[in-house]
Amino acid sequence: MGHCACGPGAPRFGQFWPGSNAMNESSHNILLAFVDWVENKVAPDTIVGTSEEGAETRIHCRYPMQSVWDGGKFGCMPGGT
Repeated sequence: MGHCACGPGAPRFGQFWPGSNAMNESSHNILLAFVDWVENKVAPDTIVGTSEEGAETRIHCRYPMQSVWDGGKFGCMPGGT
């Protein structure tokens, strides 16, 4: 997950640097989502990422879905190959 950093978008989702906008819940933190999956059998469909500044969020979808902008918000759509 190291490639998810320092670019436009919403790369922060609990992977290595929490920042001032960190959320301690499985919907925003990949490690907590994995714990919930292993311990409670609740697999994540999405993880909410936050921008470097904390001003923007977007969802990161489970494979093979991909996050697509529909003109108003991001949603999970079937991914291409």
